[in-house]
Amino acid sequence: MGDAVLRDVRPARMAEGRALDLVEGAGAGWVIARLDGDPPGVRVPATDAWPMPDGTGFVVHQADPGDERGGLFVVPWQGGPQTALVPQLPAIELRGLGIADGGQTVAFTTVSERGYELVVVHRDGGQWRSPQVLLGADREIWFPTVAPNGRWCAVGVAPDAAGPRRFGLHVVDTATGEVVATADPGAGTVEPVAWDPTGSRLLCAADPGGWLRPAVFDVASATLTVANGPGEMEVVPLDWSPDGHWILCCAGGPVQQRLQRWTPDPLRMILDYGPQGTVFSPPFRAPRFDAVGEVLAVAEDEHTPPRLLRLPVHEAPPARRPSSARTSWQSLTVRSDGGPAVQSWLRLPERGSGPYPLVVDLHGGPHVASLRTFRPDADAWAAAGYAWCSVNFRGSAGFGQAFQRAIWGDPGRAELSDVDAVVDHLVATGVADPGRVISSGASYGGYLALQAAVTRSARLAGAISIVGIADWVRAYEEESPALQIADAARFGGPPQHDPALWRDRSPIHHLAELTVPVLVVHARVDPRAPGGQMAEFVERARAAGRDVETIWLGEGHGAFGASADELIDAQVRFANRVCR
Repeated sequence: MGDAVLRDVRPARMAEGRALDLVEGAGAGWVIARLDGDPPGVRVPATDAWPMPDGTGFVVHQADPGDERGGLFVVPWQGGPQTALVPQLPAIELRGLGIADGGQTVAFTTVSERGYELVVVHRDGGQWRSPQVLLGADREIWFPTVAPNGRWCAVGVAPDAAGPRRFGLHVVDTATGEVVATADPGAGTVEPVAWDPTGSRLLCAADPGGWLRPAVFDVASATLTVANGPGEMEVVPLDWSPDGHWILCCAGGPVQQRLQRWTPDPLRMILDYGPQGTVFSPPFRAPRFDAVGEVLAVAEDEHTPPRLLRLPVHEAPPARRPSSARTSWQSLTVRSDGGPAVQSWLRLPERGSGPYPLVVDLHGGPHVASLRTFRPDADAWAAAGYAWCSVNFRGSAGFGQAFQRAIWGDPGRAELSDVDAVVDHLVATGVADPGRVISSGASYGGYLALQAAVTRSARLAGAISIVGIADWVRAYEEESPALQIADAARFGGPPQHDPALWRDRSPIHHLAELTVPVLVVHARVDPRAPGGQMAEFVERARAAGRDVETIWLGEGHGAFGASADELIDAQVRFANRVCR
């Protein structure tokens, strides 16, 4: 598969040995259906894919990278003609999909100009019926989770359209659309994860104390039982085994993840698999049970690319211990000015001594995290003589819900205060040269890198913005309905609600303060970070005499993946120029 990377593995939970490998490479994605012990099976282009639990086939979403909309198709496991699941809906912008154990019911959430909708499709014999909209809202609807018998579908519904992203639980009858049970999240969240084999109880993630915990929701009594937790640490539920005996959880956070096997009655941990590398990367990757109760996962660390990991039922394999070599990442925790402790990853050059030029890596999301993963770009920066530091600023996942929700309604402020604290620490300890600091990021991180450049030019030598946002208002006008809903929640309301805030947090309106060079890497057509708003930023900046380099790519928010090596080289050349 050349430079292809294994992104996730998804077992068919009722068919032993069958699993889907989700793979990415050269800016594209595909799915490989395989049977343990056999050569790789059918390969199908796909944006995302889900196995039929009975192993007869799988569902793929084939979306256009330019607008992330496309059709849903059912593919036989051994290959053959694919069938349109919902030919009536050829251009779906998908936000999750679930399948009943027998494959007779598929439910998915989609978003359009009408808002979010929960849609169900039933199979009658060999034919799929017309899709039925069960639920609609002007707020986010995520995590469709179909009961084994197809009778019910659970979803998370945002309680309001503005404010931190959180969800209340709704259980919906797939035949009538009736909401048969709900769980009020209070000030937190209740998100469906997986059903037990009887279809009467639902594994959920809940955070009544500000840290995610496994919880079990009984539909008949509408009661939610939340597990006790180990203090200030998240324990995220991932799956319920097909036989009903086990619950799979990931404990810890971005610094160290530990997969754990729990019992549902009572909710308690009975087996800790220990650190096996990074195995859980929400929302992109999660370990799962296979048909015999073993755990399938994709694991990686800074030394090892993603690989398939199988964990047995009753015993833990030897834990993987992070190397103490200089080429390893170091976890660094710094107290932000007037704020919380902020964790970062530090990678030092293999040769020389500090102070080094520093690249500050800013992740996207922002509700994800920088994890201990295989990062060729970090190695490339170190090989070029740069210290590389990836910051888990406020808004990052895995450090408690208060930390994650701290930026909602006020984006672009606390994040950069946290970055300032980390850079100040690296300067004070002799790691970083204060005159040679580069801010760099992609997606939301690309926005932060640009916002840092226009509000903190005196602290930087330059900035690299990859598929970022320069003008939130114009981006809102051009982006998809899904992103409009998300951005309105992020800012506490749409642009007309607080025009001053939207303008203040847009780099395009601070060009007078920009005094450092900027490298912009952007797609001409990008549904998440529209190309028009960045092209206008570049035009205005150059007209004002600012130093702006550009690399324009093709279609899609992930278009830079097709030429990653060349882009890393271009970034290093840019940094060498501005740090000389």
